[in-house]
Amino acid sequence: MAMLDKCLNRVFRFTPKGIDVRVGSVFRHSGPGDMIETARVLEIEPDAMGIPHVRYELMIERNHRRLNDLDTRRTLNLQTFSSRFSELVQV
Repeated sequence: MAMLDKCLNRVFRFTPKGIDVRVGSVFRHSGPGDMIETARVLEIEPDAMGIPHVRYELMIERNHRRLNDLDTRRTLNLQTFSSRFSELVQV
């Protein structure tokens, strides 16, 4: 079973844009009004239908000030995640 999970993660982590989404990677989305959303990938898992989903921690900043006090965990399907968070941040 672990081998199957490893193969699924390898297949599903590449998005149509060619972005390599891996556990531990950090991505950024710049929004209106100097808002920046930073997402740290926690997990990539397929759901019951086999659709890959990204569980991530989200930090929101505006004008270099953090807007959310606690780290927020969210989940998006891989395609939506990679469309929103297309800028890879070097950590």
